[in-house]
Amino acid sequence: MGALVAFDAHGTWGTTLVCDHLIQRHLRAVGADFGRQEGGDLPLPADAPAGWQAHRAADSVERVLLPKQVSNWQARWRGWGRHEAPGGGVLVLWVVQGSLLVQLEAGPGHAAVLCEAGEWLALPAGLPFRLDAGEAPGLDLLVSPAAVARQPVLARATAGQREALPSHDNFVATLLELTGYAAED
Repeated sequence: MGALVAFDAHGTWGTTLVCDHLIQRHLRAVGADFGRQEGGDLPLPADAPAGWQAHRAADSVERVLLPKQVSNWQARWRGWGRHEAPGGGVLVLWVVQGSLLVQLEAGPGHAAVLCEAGEWLALPAGLPFRLDAGEAPGLDLLVSPAAVARQPVLARATAGQREALPSHDNFVATLLELTGYAAED
């Protein structure tokens, strides 16, 4: 189940969305997109701009595997960065297995999007974001364009209130508690 939470500029938890069409509407307001696609080709929305077509080619996709026992992955993936594609291209993150929290700037605040297996997120060039797969990730992720997965652009330093946003594991725990699915002790 995908989820989006809007945070204000101070990192306060706000509106929580769990319906795909509401998540998509919220993200489209900042130039991003979200969807679900099980198996097959790299996802592409039906109404995608023509420039997105280039991201479907198999040679433009890189697979990122973060097994549960991996260490030190946070140094690369938890920093804030910007996807700087030539010609304003789009960064597509498609979760094949596991889950990924993507925090991005949205107006004066932030939006945190939880993507699980079969869900994808498309980010426009220049939109600041941070990726977090949790302490024991077990993540299988497809990234397009592939060149982005090999660049250190995703590891820029974090600043200010961005640190007040919850980590993947805290986000999931809070979301489960708010929706009534928290595990009882």
